[in-house]
Amino acid sequence: MSRPIALSLPLLMLAACDGGTSATAPVANTATAAPDGGYAARIKALSPRLRSGVFLRAIRDAGEECQDVTREFAIAPIENRPAWGVLCDRTNPWVVSIDPNGTAMVTKASIASQLAPTAG
Repeated sequence: MSRPIALSLPLLMLAACDGGTSATAPVANTATAAPDGGYAARIKALSPRLRSGVFLRAIRDAGEECQDVTREFAIAPIENRPAWGVLCDRTNPWVVSIDPNGTAMVTKASIASQLAPTAG
């Protein structure tokens, strides 16, 4: 079962950072640059530490347990939404997909599903 996250991805990214810019600072709007809202490119551009923080926050905001993201990797899109396989605490697999509005969908994955990273 998946649970939509109420926070948009930009808020998740800011929450994952140690700091952020002022709410009044101008920000380039790239949401229309890609059919997925540009969120996949933004996530890929993050440092591994910040990207793990985004996924950690999404999983916790879904009400699930996760103390540490120990692995994350891009997987094939799900219903045309960019998606990542995320392993929490070395044993708990999750799938995090992002809709065009930046909403994270968190789904418990079965270890038997053998999520495979995609190239790129």
